[in-house]
Amino acid sequence: MIGQNRQAAFQQAKADHDFNEAELELRTSTELTRQIHALTSELHRRVTDERAGNGSSQFLGSAPRDTIRRPRLSTRPADGVQDLRTRRRRR
Repeated sequence: MIGQNRQAAFQQAKADHDFNEAELELRTSTELTRQIHALTSELHRRVTDERAGNGSSQFLGSAPRDTIRRPRLSTRPADGVQDLRTRRRRR
């Protein structure tokens, strides 16, 4: 009976500790999320204000949007990787 009480007390202490740790982590995560949201909102406001004001943005460079070239994605498999259709034909 005494052993069961000790085990129950240990389990209760561990549960309390885990709960407090989870609460602290939740509060920290919530605060970080709020800060990220505030910074993102401020960045968005600055970028949209600059675009509306003079047509260019210090964050995106001065090139017009339609002249920025984006890299094309390759449809070839990576080096050393065979296409499944090619492997099936070789069997």
